Amino acid sequence: MASNHNVCTGYVDAFKAFLDDENIGLGLDDEEDFGGNFYELLNDEDKLTQDDSDGSGSDDEVPRPSSTTTTTTRGRRNSRRLAWKEQAYDDAWLGKFSPRTGPLVHDVESSFYDIFHYFLDDEILEYVTEETNKYVAQQMCLLEQMPEHSGLKDWRDTNVGELKAFIAILLGIGMDKRGSYDAYWSSNWFLERPGLKSVMSKNRFLMLFRFLHFGKRDNVLPRDNPNFDPLLKIRHFMEHIISKFQTAFYPSREVFVNKRIIPFEGWTGFSSMHHSKKSHKTRMMALTLVDANTGYIFNSCICSGIALNNSTQEVVTSLCRPLFGNRHHVYMDNYFTSPALFSVLAANNLGACGTLKTNRIGVPEAIKDANPQEGKPAVTERDGNLLFLAWKDKRQESFVLTTIHNSSTFMKVKNAPNGKREITKPCAIELYTQYVGGVDRVDRLRWTYLHIHKSLKWWKKLFLYLLETCFVNALIVYRYLHPNKKTLSYILRLELIDCLLEGYTRTNSRLGSKWSTPPKRLTERHFPSINMDKTKGGKQSKPDCVVCSNRDIKRHQTQYKCSECQLPMCAAPCFMRFHTLSDYKVNCSWEYHNS
Repeated sequence: MASNHNVCTGYVDAFKAFLDDENIGLGLDDEEDFGGNFYELLNDEDKLTQDDSDGSGSDDEVPRPSSTTTTTTRGRRNSRRLAWKEQAYDDAWLGKFSPRTGPLVHDVESSFYDIFHYFLDDEILEYVTEETNKYVAQQMCLLEQMPEHSGLKDWRDTNVGELKAFIAILLGIGMDKRGSYDAYWSSNWFLERPGLKSVMSKNRFLMLFRFLHFGKRDNVLPRDNPNFDPLLKIRHFMEHIISKFQTAFYPSREVFVNKRIIPFEGWTGFSSMHHSKKSHKTRMMALTLVDANTGYIFNSCICSGIALNNSTQEVVTSLCRPLFGNRHHVYMDNYFTSPALFSVLAANNLGACGTLKTNRIGVPEAIKDANPQEGKPAVTERDGNLLFLAWKDKRQESFVLTTIHNSSTFMKVKNAPNGKREITKPCAIELYTQYVGGVDRVDRLRWTYLHIHKSLKWWKKLFLYLLETCFVNALIVYRYLHPNKKTLSYILRLELIDCLLEGYTRTNSRLGSKWSTPPKRLTERHFPSINMDKTKGGKQSKPDCVVCSNRDIKRHQTQYKCSECQLPMCAAPCFMRFHTLSDYKVNCSWEYHNS
């Protein structure tokens, strides 16, 4: 029995050592996989060709690997992984990357709220408050006569404290996604959220969201003016947030130009994307410059079509302008990649790598006509610093353009239905895949709690997108500063909501009151009387009692009514019930009328 126990123990320990050696994860969620040390994720490539077995031993005698052996083995494998990376680059023309990277303003003493508040500070909140109050005042002046039930009658000027509470609600409802904003204030016992109701009433929240304003309305140019800015309504708010992003954190050497889709099916006033086969037919596109190692958004712009003339080269050049001269490696997909763009970036001391569409101007004929085969070497063509690659794996052809890599390859082991297979893969394609994969993981984190409801105003969707970007960037900075601390995003989100609500008290303390004053039927003097109305046939009218009659259950007619309210009701007990209770409805029964 002892022998079997030792054998099982040996198997368990050997399996643990195998997991450590191979650096295999154990199926964590996307959010939990994104740890403080993001760089380890990018070093977890598929394993190189190696032979772990020496053919010795038997099934009955499984040796227990020592910690020294495990550490030595891992070190050898890491050195072999780094070896092909070091040989993959051909960027001597670019020079050494030397800027300081990481957080520039905050340190380990900074709280999560401090980082978030740096992005969304009191200065921009005061600006939004001022513009919102000014916008409401302008709307009131435009109305010659305010409608009887207009929400503007109940408007009171907002302030920074209330705006923080409004933002806290927006952050909170992303954790509980529902079909509409009204559903969050439901009175249903199963759906009710008392905490949300204690912060702000539904009418006040909807009114703030309706009149929320981010841009000045003075001296607005007409749309046909060539200097008209289609993003004027949110330009100042967006530029303030982006400038804070750039001063708080500096990206690592590898950055990625990414495009993000913001669904919106209304009218924007500027060109937007249209895809008839997508669930969202019309959408806005946000282009971002992202740190490929951490996922931090360093720069961003909205494709308005007018300001940038639909030129992807101008868009990427504008995004990368803050990095000019700093010798970064810029990765991008085939939506942006072109030989002309890479030449412009190289002239500004930026290397680049990206997938390529072969119909771009400047692509050599050898690449256009290339027909790469599986298992065959990649087709390469060099034009100065530009290196064109065409390579095929089992199913898909890959065309890559780079100014920072050479044509070197390495042996990669991939899983296959019948075991594993070895492929010879260009290093440039492998590095591109790694950095793009890291950015995609953070994009999933960005959309975890972003819940954008339908809106007629496009800038409100951009506001929600920028708000969520502030949260994720703050999360990345916080985890960068605390790499060994387990930081769940929803815990930090709840802490942030508490900090935003600190010191705030709801103005209206009466929760759920339907009337500001009691209805007259509960306060004035009322007397019963006989209904003297006649039917068409000349008989006395006996309408349904407003208190106890229900035609779906039991109908009850009466000849009595209230002389003041002019409503039919039984003399007893319905008359007293109608004039003393807020909720007076009851189903008719023998017990009710004879109690």
